Amino acid sequence: MERFFLRRLTPLGFILALLTTGQDSAYADPPEVTNLGLAGGAVAVSGNLVAFKVFESDTDLNGDGDTDDFVVHVYDATSGMITNLGLHTFGLLAFRDNILAIAVRESHQGNTDLNGDGDTLDDVLHVHDATSGITTNLSLGGTLQTGLPAVHSGRLLSFVIPEITHGNTDLNGDGDAVDVVVHVYDVRSGMVTNVGLCAGLPEVSATSVALLVNESCEGNTDLNGDGDTLDQVFHVYDAETGITTNFGLACGRIRASENLIAFSAIESDEDLNGDGDMSDGVVHVYDTKTKVASNLGLANSGLSVSGSLVTITVREDAQGNTDLNGDGDTLDRVLHVFDARSGITTNLVLASSFPSVSPNYVGFGVLESFGGGDLNDDGDTNDIVAHVYDATLGVVDNLGFALGDPNDPPNVGLNLCSFTVSERDQGNTDLNGDGDRNDRIGHIYDPVSGNFTNLGVDVFRSIDLKNIDGDSILFRRSEFIAGIDLNGDGDTSDVNVLHVHDATLGVTTNLRLTGPSLDLSQDSHVISFTVRESNQGNTDLNGDGDTNDSVLHVAGFPCGAGTVNSGMGSVVDVLRLNGNTRRVNVPVGQPITASFDPAPMGPSPSSYLLWVWAQGPSSPMTLSGVGQVLGCTSNPTPLHVGRNPQPFMCLRSPSLPSLVCQGVNEISGPAKVPWSRTRSTGFGQRRVLTLQGLVQDNGAANSTGYSVTNTVVLDVQ
Repeated sequence: MERFFLRRLTPLGFILALLTTGQDSAYADPPEVTNLGLAGGAVAVSGNLVAFKVFESDTDLNGDGDTDDFVVHVYDATSGMITNLGLHTFGLLAFRDNILAIAVRESHQGNTDLNGDGDTLDDVLHVHDATSGITTNLSLGGTLQTGLPAVHSGRLLSFVIPEITHGNTDLNGDGDAVDVVVHVYDVRSGMVTNVGLCAGLPEVSATSVALLVNESCEGNTDLNGDGDTLDQVFHVYDAETGITTNFGLACGRIRASENLIAFSAIESDEDLNGDGDMSDGVVHVYDTKTKVASNLGLANSGLSVSGSLVTITVREDAQGNTDLNGDGDTLDRVLHVFDARSGITTNLVLASSFPSVSPNYVGFGVLESFGGGDLNDDGDTNDIVAHVYDATLGVVDNLGFALGDPNDPPNVGLNLCSFTVSERDQGNTDLNGDGDRNDRIGHIYDPVSGNFTNLGVDVFRSIDLKNIDGDSILFRRSEFIAGIDLNGDGDTSDVNVLHVHDATLGVTTNLRLTGPSLDLSQDSHVISFTVRESNQGNTDLNGDGDTNDSVLHVAGFPCGAGTVNSGMGSVVDVLRLNGNTRRVNVPVGQPITASFDPAPMGPSPSSYLLWVWAQGPSSPMTLSGVGQVLGCTSNPTPLHVGRNPQPFMCLRSPSLPSLVCQGVNEISGPAKVPWSRTRSTGFGQRRVLTLQGLVQDNGAANSTGYSVTNTVVLDVQ
C-alpha cells in the first residue's frame, strides 16, 4: 500500500460560517452572447470554432433540390464568420484541434454515391480542416455507433467500416463480408489505414488506437490462445510505426488519454492479481511513448483515465478478500490512483465509486457507512462526502460536504472542482437561504487556495456544473425550483436557464437564455447552445415566422488559459504569482514573487512581453499578429487601439517592438525568460492587478512563433 496523506479542511460549523450566498450579478463586461439566427442542433466546439447542424426549412442548404436535410456549418467566434459545408448528416459531430469528422448520408446528399460502391445507402466519412477550409471525402462508408462518425484524438480519427457498405468487400481477410472493420485516418499525413481487424468503436490516444478485437468475426480465430473463439482480445495499432500488436489478453474495458491506455484484462489461465483465483478483470496500463505495458495487479470494478492518471475502483472481495480501507471487512470498493509520471499506484484507503478525473485531480464521494466515520461533522454516518485527491501533492482533501447522489462525484476540471451539496444530508442546513432544506446547492472548490464558493443556487447534479477554460463554471438553473422567472419570459416553468460563475472575479452572470443542448471544450473561451423558442417567451429567434425552433447561440468568456503549447497538445501555464497560475490572494504588506517560465518546447531563454492592468479581467479581446490569431487577452492592450481598459505597466524583451507597450509605463525587466522576481514588502494597500503577456513558443499553434500566456489575478487584501 502506497503512502498517502488525508488533509481535513474544516469542520461543518466553521465552513458554513465562512460561506456567503451567491447572488446574480454582472461582469464589468458581461459574456458576449451571439444569436446565430439558425435553427439547429448537434453542436461541437474546438477552440473558438463551433460546428453545428442547421435544419433546412424553406432553403436548400446543401444543393440537393430539397429542404429536408440537416446541413453542417462552422462558426468562427474570432471573425464572426459562418461557413456552410453543404453536407448533410444525421449523426453527431466529432470536432477537435480544428479537424471535424462528419458522416454524410448519401440518400440526403442528392442520392449521390459518395464511396463508389454502386448504391446511395451509406453514411460516408468526410473530414473538414477548419484551418485550411478544405473538406476531404474519405470515400468510406462509416457506421454511427453511439451517434459518432469517429473517435477523435486530434491527430487520429478512428472509425469502423461495415463491409456491406463498402461493396460487400472482405476488409479483414476472413473470407466473408459481414464484419465491421477498424480504419484510422492520420490528420498529419492525410492517409487512411485499414487496420484489418473486426472490432467495435476503438479508444484513441495521440499516436495509437486501442481495439477490442472480436475473435468470432475474425474467422473464428483464437487470438489469445485459450482454446476458444469467444473473446474480445486487446490490440494496439501504432500510427507512427504502422504496426498492430496483439497483447494476447481477453479484455472487458479500455480507456485512453493522450499518451496512456488503460485496460481490464480478463483472467483465464493465469492469476493476474495474485489473489489465488482466475475470475477477475485486472487493470493493465500501456504507455504509448515507451511502448511498455504494466500489470497493476488490481481487480477492476471501475476504470477512468485522464492525462497521466488512472483511477481504479477495486472490489475487496475480488482482490483476495483483502481489507483495503482498514474497516475490518472486505465488502467495499476502494479507490486507487495510478500516476504514470511516477509509476506509483496509491491506495486512497477510502470506499468510493464513480470518480471523476482530470490531469491533476480526482473527485470522488466517500461513503461514511463503509468505515469512513462522520466525515462532514453533522452527527451521523449516513452520508456520501465529497473528496478531492491532488495527484501533484499526493494529498486527499475531505471537502466536508455531503453529496446528493453516490453516482454524482465532484466534477474536477483543469483548476476547479464543482459539486452539489445535499442540504438534508448536510445536517439539515439551509445553504441557499430559501427557508427549506430540500435542495442540492452548487459549490466550487479551488484545490490550490483551498477556498470554497457557495453558489447559493440549486443545481441538480455535479455534472451540470461544467468547467470553462479552468476559470469559470457554467450551470443551469430551474425556475420551478427557484420560484422566479430567470429568463424574463413571464413564466417560471423553464428548467435550463444558463448561468456562468467567473471564479477569478467571483461573480455570477445569468445569461437569461434556456440551453437544453450545449457543448464546450476546456481549451476554449466559447460555449455553444440551442435556445428553444417556446421556452423563451414564444419568441421568434431566427426570423422564420414561427416559434417552433431551437436556435443556435454562442457565448464567449474572459480569457485566462492562454495558448502556450496549444500547437502540440494541452495548454501550459508559464506565468505565476506566489506559485499560482490563475488567482492569488495576498495580505497587504506580504511578499509577492512573480515568475515567468519558457514554453515547454522552447526556446529557452526566449523573448517575452508582460502587461499589467490595474483591475481584474473585464473586456476580453482577440490578439492577432501578422494575420495570425495568437489567442485572446483578458483586457485590451496597446495593440487594441482605442479600447479600454489599457495596461498601466509593461515589460518587454529588447527584441520586441516598442509599440507593444506604446503609451504605457515601460519598466525595466529581465531581457529573457525564465526569470523570477520578489517584491519583499508586497503592496501597502488593497488593490487588484491582472498580469498576462506573450512568450516565444516553438509549440505555438500559429506561424508567428508566439503564444499568449495564462492570466494571473493578484488580489491584495
